[in-house]
Amino acid sequence: MAVVQVPLPVAGAWSTPGRGGAQADIVLTAPQDNIPLLFIEVDNCHETAEELAGKLEKYARFYHRKVKDTAGKAQPMWRTRWTTPPGTWGDDPYPPVLLVFNPLGARNPERVAADAATVIAKC
Repeated sequence: MAVVQVPLPVAGAWSTPGRGGAQADIVLTAPQDNIPLLFIEVDNCHETAEELAGKLEKYARFYHRKVKDTAGKAQPMWRTRWTTPPGTWGDDPYPPVLLVFNPLGARNPERVAADAATVIAKC
């Protein structure tokens, strides 16, 4: 099975994303399980806590990006690709990002998760 990362542009367009955006490893929609939209970021224990925090900053920039709809009204860019039920996730809070720590790399996934939590809490 091939997994293709999904670009989440902070500049450019969906088809030609600019630099500086996030790339979700997996985007999951399962409304039947009350999960209208979930972004999944998988770390194979090769990245530092600071790198993981930087990725979350990119997600935040993407969530804040607004584009105009066909009526000229500004809306979050993510809503132009994914729909969520009415009343779910107005502009805030945003869809969740699930960090998955896969113990393939040299780093201990428990230590990476703890370090990441510490760095993210300071942001």
